[in-house]
Amino acid sequence: MWTVREKFFKSAIYYHKEGLNVIPVTPGDKNPALSSWKEYFERYSTKDEITHWWNNGHDQLFNIGVVHLDGFISIDIDHDQGIY
Repeated sequence: MWTVREKFFKSAIYYHKEGLNVIPVTPGDKNPALSSWKEYFERYSTKDEITHWWNNGHDQLFNIGVVHLDGFISIDIDHDQGIY
């Protein structure tokens, strides 16, 4: 049986494969957890990037969005208490 952490990672990869742009965000304030993240307005994150972020401390919350020519749409998926 998968842990919550494993399920969340698998979900991030699933959404990536479905064509959504996945980037890590800071738990609690939901700001991007990357020092430079604006490039993801113009390109999609890669599976390798998502895996790297996950294995290097960004394993609690991801922002899932869709890149459009008109801008960036963010989809926030959680509940009142967050993941943990």
